[in-house]
Amino acid sequence: MFQSPLVIGLISLFPGLGYLLLKKWRKAIITWGLLLLFVILFFLSPVESPFQKISAQLFFIVWIGQIIFSVNLARFPEKALGVYTSPAKKINLAKIKIPANTPLRKRGLYKSKEILATQLEKNEYLQAMLPGLDKAMMGIGAHQYLLGITHKYLMFLDMGFSGTPKTIEKIPFSKIESITYTKRIMMDKISIKIREKKNLSDFYISFFFREEVREFVENLDRKIK
Repeated sequence: MFQSPLVIGLISLFPGLGYLLLKKWRKAIITWGLLLLFVILFFLSPVESPFQKISAQLFFIVWIGQIIFSVNLARFPEKALGVYTSPAKKINLAKIKIPANTPLRKRGLYKSKEILATQLEKNEYLQAMLPGLDKAMMGIGAHQYLLGITHKYLMFLDMGFSGTPKTIEKIPFSKIESITYTKRIMMDKISIKIREKKNLSDFYISFFFREEVREFVENLDRKIK
């Protein structure tokens, strides 16, 4: 709702706020910098001079442009990458009941799988799943993630700091270049290279789940070959 094209368009009347709501911090900073530059040029230029008129026109172009670009980002998130990002479906975590005979090591995995399953569309089914962090050992600002593999996509479900679903990202297998698995002392690491993204997508998983990690990596590796 808060990231719908209509809401983003309205809030973008205040320059840069649409980008902030979409978490595009760099675009917001660039927008503010350009607008500030044109305001300074406008007031430093002689009254009614060509420079003053050009500064005003450029200010108006950037202002309108950031509204249009913000709305397009909200309408077609990450379209250039072929990656689809959307708000996660709301669920009541208290309603997830773990069967009493579930082994202790599997209880957290069972709950995570149920959470991820609620985010699937009718024509999707889950083939593999992993819980992980985007920073090792719950570092400052770390987010919890559920990683899933369906017959069509690799999925990243951002659980935020609180452990409730925030956003879900779907990446076509054709956009994945490689996956690397590294064993570590406490938190194993998998690194996923997605085409056209500069940085690797790194996730850290407890060494208790090494069996699940191997299955996940092998499954994804088969999909991208």
